[in-house]
Amino acid sequence: RLLASLLLAVGTTLIVMVALIVQDRRDLTARAGGISYSSHRIAHLTQVLEALKGDARDAELERPSADPELMLDPEIHERRVLPSREIDTAQRAFVSELHQRLGDHYSVAVHRASHHDDAHLIRLFKDRGRSLTGLLDVTVKLPDRYMLTFRVLAPPPVPPLPWQLFGLLGALTIVLVIILFVVTRNITRPLSNLARAADAAGRSVR
Repeated sequence: RLLASLLLAVGTTLIVMVALIVQDRRDLTARAGGISYSSHRIAHLTQVLEALKGDARDAELERPSADPELMLDPEIHERRVLPSREIDTAQRAFVSELHQRLGDHYSVAVHRASHHDDAHLIRLFKDRGRSLTGLLDVTVKLPDRYMLTFRVLAPPPVPPLPWQLFGLLGALTIVLVIILFVVTRNITRPLSNLARAADAAGRSVR
């Protein structure tokens, strides 16, 4: 029972470690895949637009989407259907990045790009087709409740975990099992000797 309890604790620790590694790889891939750059652009444009009012703000809204020099080329990214977990990862990355750049007074939401194009939509890439797969809409709510929506390229998919990692974890598990078996045997051997002695004393006075 002692050995089983220790193995359960070790197994749980290894599972948590793998889960943390997977989550960290997702966040790093999201940031390395363009979210940091997009967040920088979004933060800059948000600050510029927040300082403007009325017609001046409406006119500035059209400029980023009309200037090809200010947009990324979508051909460097694969157009694909985004699973929900990747959208959640992008949501966390954008919220973290934009809160660092803008502060906590701005509400940020990330969702799949939709066909609904409102007047406040700002495209941060060169749109060469109508397909919305692989695109995200990042909505930033200004302190004055004005809503800005930025259409960005989704980060690339998370690369699979290397098989070497699982090989190392497997080897580590085997080593830990051997060590724990030896340790538990040393701990429980005196108890086994005591049990045998007590059993013998119950059969014979000597």
